[in-house]
Amino acid sequence: LDAELSATLRGMADAVRMQRIAICLLDDARERFVVTNEWLAPGLPTLDRAATDFPVAGFGWPLDNALRGETINVERDEIPHDASNARLVLDRAEIQSLAVIPLGANGEVIGLLLFHSARRIQGDVIARLQVVAGVIASAIARGRAEESLRESESRFTQIIETALDGVVVVDESGVVIEWTLQSERLFGRARHEVVGRRFAEVALDPTDKDRTRWRDGALPEPGRIELVGVHRDQRTFPMELSVTRMKRGVRHVAALFLRDITDRKRIEKERQRAFDDVARQKATAERERDYLRERIGDESQPEILGESAAIRRALEAAEAVAVTSAAVLINGESGVGKELFARAIHTLSKRAGAALVKVNCASIPESLFESEFFGHVRGSFTGAHRDRIGRFELADGGTLFLDEVGEIPLDMQAKLLRVLQEGEFERVGDDRTRKVDVRIVAATNRDLADEVREGRFRRDLYYRLSVFPIEVPPLRERREDIVPLAQTFLRSSARNAARSGLALSEDQKAMLMEYEWPGNVRELQHVIERAVILSPSPPLRLDRALAPSLGASAQSSPREPSSQGNVMTNSELRTLERANLVAALDKANGRISGEGGAAEILGVNPSTLRDRMKALRIGRRA
Repeated sequence: LDAELSATLRGMADAVRMQRIAICLLDDARERFVVTNEWLAPGLPTLDRAATDFPVAGFGWPLDNALRGETINVERDEIPHDASNARLVLDRAEIQSLAVIPLGANGEVIGLLLFHSARRIQGDVIARLQVVAGVIASAIARGRAEESLRESESRFTQIIETALDGVVVVDESGVVIEWTLQSERLFGRARHEVVGRRFAEVALDPTDKDRTRWRDGALPEPGRIELVGVHRDQRTFPMELSVTRMKRGVRHVAALFLRDITDRKRIEKERQRAFDDVARQKATAERERDYLRERIGDESQPEILGESAAIRRALEAAEAVAVTSAAVLINGESGVGKELFARAIHTLSKRAGAALVKVNCASIPESLFESEFFGHVRGSFTGAHRDRIGRFELADGGTLFLDEVGEIPLDMQAKLLRVLQEGEFERVGDDRTRKVDVRIVAATNRDLADEVREGRFRRDLYYRLSVFPIEVPPLRERREDIVPLAQTFLRSSARNAARSGLALSEDQKAMLMEYEWPGNVRELQHVIERAVILSPSPPLRLDRALAPSLGASAQSSPREPSSQGNVMTNSELRTLERANLVAALDKANGRISGEGGAAEILGVNPSTLRDRMKALRIGRRA
């Protein structure tokens, strides 16, 4: 267990950026905390004994709060002024931020999970770490239960090995022929009172149905059985018998070892309960591990930038609806930043401490929608090698972001509507109904009202999702934001690429303002990144970076070749064809065949489109 806990701390250190992670457990008397497992970032000073073995009494905040089950997450400057002990420990270890998560088992706090960081840990990361803390607490409780069981079994073994006074021998008709000292203490009956009498009459509860086993010719088979014993004062107690058949002369007898199993059954139940809890939380933690790592990576997501009237209106709408529980439908073209609005709504809501789980509906194969949303049980279909938690269950208590919601198949829309209305679902292959509390934020670049009229989207689901619609404006409708956005992306890209001295000239700013940006903010960001890559030193090569985008837009406003009059060269035709195919793929969200696919938009066979894409070196992309 100690090795597994140490490995767990290393695993958390890989997933979240920390200076120190430690497990502190209360001693048996619940008077001192002792650090049992610890991970330190390379180069940090090792804490002295005063910080790794300290009394509970007199320490004050944050231990008093943590012992009441409260999670602490503060920076050093936020520590109360009267918490001198906590400040002293943080100063010694050069710690800037502290998080304390209680380890709870069997209704009480048994220890703490400590995190020291250079900056405050995000609330949704704390929520994930609380899941890990639950797994750790259950594992420790299970280990303690197993140790207690081992000690109990050791005592029983010692009794057997040091004396034969736990043995009772009966003949083939169930009459007692040996009754030892241990049996006298257990049943409260002396040897002379029971030898020669039937075991069922002197030792077993008359109302016990298993008592019939001890009638003539009905001795129990060898093995371990459980019965109810009767004490002299008529008190009953659970009893375990280890039955062994043997021969003594010509008489067949059964030798029995008697044991009061009250404590054993209690310990076994505690161990099983702890084991089940560990298994359940381990399964949840494994599913959430990848999401946690993905979410840590999203900490660097850019905020919503812009001062134009159009973007301010959208932000004000997001802020207004965030504090409610209403479903939100975010409309907008590809690349306008719909996911950033979903994150803003979640962050400003009462669910900010729980998970924001994203589902890209355009990337899920039709056959796997139900499993992705609701999960599945092992063996429910080919390839289901173990239970899997779905996105709804993962987002329980938080927010589920359905990106490109218009891509959900019609048959799946009915099942989605049920969980939105009733908060209930079943995993694939399971008959157990599960309940969830999830807020839905959906996004689409389609006109869902048109999709409803065309019969491709359920009307009732549309009304359920669009309780509060938000329209995110395209970049061409917020031109005053183009240059500030470009400068922000330039600073970030130059820093990541270790380039210096790169800046936008006035001509380049004008060039950015004149372009229509069909790919919106995402296209602007990619153009600036390309420009930085193409500019190892000043000046910034924006012209080369913007050329592919200008070529892709030629289909909407083709420029007349000056050298050949109205005749295009083969190279210009290929450029125009390539731009047209890319635009069709963008409109179809990367899908080639099927309803709404790029082949249908272009009016060609899907295999023909694939051949043209290969010839023009176009990858399958959105």
